[in-house]
Amino acid sequence: SVLPPIDGGTRAWTFLLGAFLTEVICLGGAFSFSIFQDYLVESKESPLKDANNVGVSAIGTMLVCLSYFAPPLVRGIWARFTMWNRWMGFASLSLAGLSLIIASFGNSTAFMVVFMGILPGTFLGIGTLNYLIWLPQWFLKKRGLANGIAFAGAGTGGIIYPFVLNVALNKVGFQWTLRIWAFIIVFIGGFSTLLIRPRIPPTRKSRSKNAKNALKKSLKSLSFGKSPLFVLNALATFVVSMGFFAVSFYLAVYCRSLGLSSGTSTGIVAAFNAAALSGEIIIGHACDRFPYPSIIFLIGAMASSSAFLLFGLAQSLVGVIFFVLLFGMAAGSYCSIWTPAAYDISRLYNMQTANVLLGLTIPRGLASAIGPLIAAALYHPEKNQAKAIFGAFGFDGLIVFVGACM
Repeated sequence: SVLPPIDGGTRAWTFLLGAFLTEVICLGGAFSFSIFQDYLVESKESPLKDANNVGVSAIGTMLVCLSYFAPPLVRGIWARFTMWNRWMGFASLSLAGLSLIIASFGNSTAFMVVFMGILPGTFLGIGTLNYLIWLPQWFLKKRGLANGIAFAGAGTGGIIYPFVLNVALNKVGFQWTLRIWAFIIVFIGGFSTLLIRPRIPPTRKSRSKNAKNALKKSLKSLSFGKSPLFVLNALATFVVSMGFFAVSFYLAVYCRSLGLSSGTSTGIVAAFNAAALSGEIIIGHACDRFPYPSIIFLIGAMASSSAFLLFGLAQSLVGVIFFVLLFGMAAGSYCSIWTPAAYDISRLYNMQTANVLLGLTIPRGLASAIGPLIAAALYHPEKNQAKAIFGAFGFDGLIVFVGACM
């Protein structure tokens, strides 16, 4: 049969809509974990009697980190059961929802780390695997734009979730907020599953072949790691992502240090994610028109200068807004260069672009865990130098770290 057209057509754009919605539910909530952190540590209604910033931060760290780490780890299983990939993806999202429902009955930090952090993070990450594998089948000349639109789903979720979670926590409490979140994941996940289909249908013959060579193919899929070009891209992804997640985790803390209300802080977090959303689409489209190394240099310069000049000197709401818009657009868009980079690497080594793309999620996941830890070590609230010219409220070391990462 004739395959659907590439780079356009109803099937391609509905696939991209499904990919976008998958990112909304899989990473949008994870990127908004600071709302839960404030509630679990500060609220009198918190179910965690042993709550502290370090323990609760571990929940969010596992949630984000494993969302990036999990997909490449199960790539071999997906190659083994190609006929069932779509429904395996939906089953994974359903298990993420089930984990959150179980978490709603917990009352200890350790329990939450497992059922609100480790398990949902793993299953939500696996839930993105289908679209990551099949996206290169649907888009070639517009691969950068398509990649940017798909990843913009995380930013969109990061805009919507903070307000939804904030209202739900205040209206129905923590337990029912987790159950509502679980319902959203399963409901939207089911709809996105209907939209996400491979352009090249799997066959039972290919399934049998994969069954015999699953281990061999899994090992071969990692061979791109020998490429110097991949190593450079992975290292750049790791360093930039450390700075991005350091800001993402500590932005609400900085807003509180300025004396801003919780509602204003929520708006700032949403603006940060909105800037990342727009940046991913703009930079993704730019990668289709210009060499991606030039784009990397541009967004690095923009993010670094905004960190040193705006974050370092910001002591008012206006300064913070300018910072989150510029830094969010630059640093938040870095994932948009993955697809053109993966395409170049796969051509050099005759590899599947999807495997290289999955490989670049690993340094991103590692950075989501290490970046906030380094930021925590560099943040010294005891200084509380509210009138400092650079890096007020003990943020000077953290700001230098973020700027250097860019």
